[in-house]
Amino acid sequence: MLLVYAFVFCSFIILFQSCSPSAEPPDSGQGSEGTLSSEAALKNIAFRRAVWHSSSANYDNTGQLVTDGITGRLSNEVIDYSGTSATTPAHGQMIPGKINSEWISASNGKEWVYTDFGAVSTVESVRVYWGANYAVKYDIQISDDAKAWKTVAHAAGRDDSTVETKLKPCEARYLRIFCNTSSGENYIIRELEVMGTNNVDYRIGAQPGPEADGSLRLTGGNWTIQRASLVEANGETISRAGYDDSSWLPATVPGTAFVSYLKAGAVPDPYYDDWQFQASDIFFTADFWYRDSFEIPAKQQGKKCYLNFDAINWKADVWFNGQLLKNNLEGYQHSIEGAFIRAKFDVSNLVNFNGRNYLAVGKAITQPKNQKAVNLGYLNDGDENTQWIGDDIDGAGFTIDLGKITALNSIQFIWGYEAGGAAAAAEDRRPAKFKVQVSDDGIKWRNFDSYAGGEVNTGWFGVRKADPVPGTDEYSGFDGSNDVPGPVAVVKVNWSGNKEFPLKIPVPQKARYVRFESTKRRQVEQQGNRIVPTRIREIKIFRETTAEVGQSMIRNYNLDASKANLTFRTDIKNYGPTAFEVTVNGVITPGNITFSKTVSIPEKTIQEIKID
Repeated sequence: MLLVYAFVFCSFIILFQSCSPSAEPPDSGQGSEGTLSSEAALKNIAFRRAVWHSSSANYDNTGQLVTDGITGRLSNEVIDYSGTSATTPAHGQMIPGKINSEWISASNGKEWVYTDFGAVSTVESVRVYWGANYAVKYDIQISDDAKAWKTVAHAAGRDDSTVETKLKPCEARYLRIFCNTSSGENYIIRELEVMGTNNVDYRIGAQPGPEADGSLRLTGGNWTIQRASLVEANGETISRAGYDDSSWLPATVPGTAFVSYLKAGAVPDPYYDDWQFQASDIFFTADFWYRDSFEIPAKQQGKKCYLNFDAINWKADVWFNGQLLKNNLEGYQHSIEGAFIRAKFDVSNLVNFNGRNYLAVGKAITQPKNQKAVNLGYLNDGDENTQWIGDDIDGAGFTIDLGKITALNSIQFIWGYEAGGAAAAAEDRRPAKFKVQVSDDGIKWRNFDSYAGGEVNTGWFGVRKADPVPGTDEYSGFDGSNDVPGPVAVVKVNWSGNKEFPLKIPVPQKARYVRFESTKRRQVEQQGNRIVPTRIREIKIFRETTAEVGQSMIRNYNLDASKANLTFRTDIKNYGPTAFEVTVNGVITPGNITFSKTVSIPEKTIQEIKID
């Protein structure tokens, strides 16, 4: 048996601790270790390097964002800092909002940002991407210790423009943009690029070799990490050969996403002074993809191979060589769910022995860029890892054309979700209320479970007449999914002395078109009653009733009424002082199959009668 261990901690909640300095600041040059290039080429030596700011307008738009390589939108949600957790239900939760990747200062006075290149570097030019508020005058300064600064150039910013300043090549470890006068109420820098050369080439250590029993510890090696918002590919593509992750950051595993950035020198050390406020909350309050590749020797072929995770926090989907490793526990959507959960997957049939194997860990729920509500491909693609997102209005929905009049008996809606909630209930994106209607021609509509009335075959009671049923105008959305039953005809029969007993007979709904409408969006209580658009991962339409579908582990189950193995059981008690014979008989419908059995019951005895 071969065991492969992975130690990914997909934890996106950062806890910081402040401590007062008692000596010199720690060396912030993480990432200077590794292979050194002999002839370094001109590059952006500020890319993913730690940045310090003089102030920031909030916890999100910190100096870190000026070297992250992003100049546009970072997030369509913000963290609610209003009030406290006691006074504001959404405190600390994600709520609608827009945040660009940019540093915003707290004032329009003298403010600055500086970055650490990780080693002494040669600087040749500086590009500053200014926002709406810019520095009318600013200085470009360099330093070897982040204490004594030397001005090497003066420049002027422009509204929403990039200003490049060529420098006489100079050597420094730190570079600072010192803003003197603002055009507005603050300073906004979207990105800082410093073109130069150095010998910094951050890499993680090699993966440990096989243990005595052949097990592999997946730490070090080829682990990389990238913010999910920057990744367009899905898990299947990421976990295959040929995917280019060269722009991803080398990942520290085990460890949180923040630890990977800290080890690479991309953020200041949060345990020194108040440097925890230099990192951007919103950058790390997000999903991240992890990727790794490794070899499994040919001599292990023929043995069982298991992929083990010692701790995942708190939701992740795992892809191995292009295949999603599904969770076999009922009710779970992701490969792994829970706080620091362990997991074990049998990947024996997926291993590429004596070759490269590829592993991707992230969130599989994806949404195509710029998808509109009319794009419905994800509703019936058979993949619950994709989802349709409705327009952010009450009344969003869609119509399905089945191509011809079809007999339907039930519909299942598997609701989508949105990452970022403190609990699963906060992520569910079911509608508060929804409507399901059908039509023969796409013009005249009726409720899915409506019944026009007529004669129905009740079986035991023969053919009876049933009254029309208008059906359900509106349903309430439930956690996870909704099973919507089709029409039910109700006939009155004489049963156990009740001459008006309502007997319910499921009847098929025959229609060509099915229409769904989210009549009322859900308010998420855990997020301050935030109203969210409806999301659907999959819609399943069955010819069977909800009961028949529920009885089958295979969703395309068809009831075969031609044969069945039946056993009739009953208890008979003889209260008398002597034995006697009793005959039990009956009729099975439909089919009018008769059965009969005569048995002897001893005195004062209870005996089970069984007829096969």
